[in-house]
Amino acid sequence: MMKSSFRDDDCFFLLKDLTGIIPFTPFDEKESLIAEGHSYSEMITEEEPLPMEINDIFKSMVSLHASDIARYVATVSEEILRRFGENVVIVSLARAGSPVGALIRRYIIFKYNIPLPHYSISIIRGRGIDRNALNYILRRHPQGRMVFVDGWTGKGSISSELKKDIKAYNSDCGTSISDCLAVLADPAHVAEFAGTRNDVCIPNACLNSTVSGLVSRTILNNSYIGPNDFHGAVRYDNFREDDMTNFFLSAIEHCFSRDNICPNSIQGESPVGEVIERLARDFPLANINKVKLSIGESSRALIRRKPYIVLVKNPSNRDLSFVLFMAKKRGVEVRQYDTMNYECITLLK
Repeated sequence: MMKSSFRDDDCFFLLKDLTGIIPFTPFDEKESLIAEGHSYSEMITEEEPLPMEINDIFKSMVSLHASDIARYVATVSEEILRRFGENVVIVSLARAGSPVGALIRRYIIFKYNIPLPHYSISIIRGRGIDRNALNYILRRHPQGRMVFVDGWTGKGSISSELKKDIKAYNSDCGTSISDCLAVLADPAHVAEFAGTRNDVCIPNACLNSTVSGLVSRTILNNSYIGPNDFHGAVRYDNFREDDMTNFFLSAIEHCFSRDNICPNSIQGESPVGEVIERLARDFPLANINKVKLSIGESSRALIRRKPYIVLVKNPSNRDLSFVLFMAKKRGVEVRQYDTMNYECITLLK
């Protein structure tokens, strides 16, 4: 179990600590290896210190949206309890889901004084969910009902991976784990539980490890991960002075309310196929993995990938502050475009 800067009771990371064990892959080398067909999960790039402007944008987004995020957390939490009852095990998808899972846990304690268990585990597009982590949770909570948690949706790739993997796991192991996904923002309309179906800025999209317990994204490299190991990650302890994890959680928790929550918007038909078809007509796309839909996915792409264009519906939208700042900083073209159900779309080189 991996240590993090979350409070001990907020989140248990079921990850193998590879800090100081796996070497960092330089950014350009990583991009070349991905282009050659290697999985991004086989390598990890050292995170760089973020400039003061990014932390300022993050704090302004938290200030602007704290009450909204608190409401989304409440909506999702109430729906989870209504569907699954009190015997719930929160299983967040590391790492964008980790702070969201912690917030759901804090809300349920705040409102109902029920200290639900919360584990954060790895799922990797094209490689699957960490079965050893699922086995561990089932051993610890044989009567528990898992609900999976992430921050937001883009194309719905992780949702599809989750459903496929849980179906296979249940078939192989004779279990009946639910594949229900809860997110704060679901513009892709693929999650069963969502705070909103709109494409909004979830502030933890603006930062990497410094809002995720100083934990890296997850790693699955067979040179370091054995058959009985959890998937891996590294800790960025050198960023402790810049850590915003508990600042973020506390800011949202401060806005929790005991008021009754209105049901969230109904899950509609996913717009992803139509959006992808339009983009395919207007832009030369190598493959669907080079399309990043939503503010959250665009934010992450601008931090750690090589975009060549950012498409925005309305450049005056304050939720795009981070995206527009990063695009300017990295010299990426920004173009106004009908992004349909999304506020922005990023295309990778």
